[in-house]
Amino acid sequence: MDSLSQQGKEKAFQVMKKHELPPGTRLVPGKGVFSIKPDGKGYRRKTRFVACGNYLPTEETGDLYAAGADATTLRAILSYAAGRPWVSGTTDIRQAFVLAPWKGEPDAELRQARWEVDGTEYCLQQMTSDDQLWRVTQTSILADGTVSEASTLGFILVYVDDIFTVGDSKVMSGFHHWLSHKWECDPVAMLTPEQPVRFLRGNSSGRGPRWR
Repeated sequence: MDSLSQQGKEKAFQVMKKHELPPGTRLVPGKGVFSIKPDGKGYRRKTRFVACGNYLPTEETGDLYAAGADATTLRAILSYAAGRPWVSGTTDIRQAFVLAPWKGEPDAELRQARWEVDGTEYCLQQMTSDDQLWRVTQTSILADGTVSEASTLGFILVYVDDIFTVGDSKVMSGFHHWLSHKWECDPVAMLTPEQPVRFLRGNSSGRGPRWR
């Protein structure tokens, strides 16, 4: 951006922190797209910044892309689940692109998710390392700020309209029940030794409670 300003050919945008933005500003995921274009001097570098289209009202225009989960995140939670008596499965929200944006912000509903199992209320905590990943924990634990590895009961990974879940059987069943009452979802495809599941354009397979 400094070079753009010095050249005077383009006006660089100003980097601002969240608290400096005007009231009512909507924050959406985005990414930079970097490429090299040939020209008379050999080549020139080109940079575009695009916003996630399914986070914006349909009438808004511009360069858009569909945000998605990172395969590294999927591998990380599969490794975390190894050796734990957890279950896993996938489902997808039907007509997600018709329903998006979900109240203007797709993750708003997940942030407000609450469901009860055997008298205990559970909720989701959005992870800072990957905003498509959500930790499953008890509402009371999240409220008093004592979330720890021991209080992690599962994970939810979102890839546009596909949902990958792994965690405690009863707790995850409760989440799927909550999810299916919010949106029309396909039946959950459970991961078993005989039945792999497909997510992020790849297959995950397991043997008992373990993963491979």
